[in-house]
Amino acid sequence: MSAPKHTQGDWGCCDIVNGEIAIYKGSVSIAIITNYSWDRDNPPLEKRKANANLIAAAPEMYEALKLFFIKEDRDLSLTELTKFVMKGKEALAKAKGKEVRSE
Repeated sequence: MSAPKHTQGDWGCCDIVNGEIAIYKGSVSIAIITNYSWDRDNPPLEKRKANANLIAAAPEMYEALKLFFIKEDRDLSLTELTKFVMKGKEALAKAKGKEVRSE
């Protein structure tokens, strides 16, 4: 499997400046969720935060899926299955905006 081209590591979010939410990795900006929409029906802050959390969880979701699908040609051990489930739960929790503590 080739190395992914996206910014690796844990992405953070929810630094709010002038109503815009930054998604970042260290000092690298990944994306900005703006408070502007084309139809002028600007999304509320709560919805923009939820979108930012979902984007920030992308690397964890990628890793969880990679664990599962890289092993698709054989049976997973109980340890591997447990790791996959835990990584998936952590990614979903982060996507929901909850604090995640990886071990």
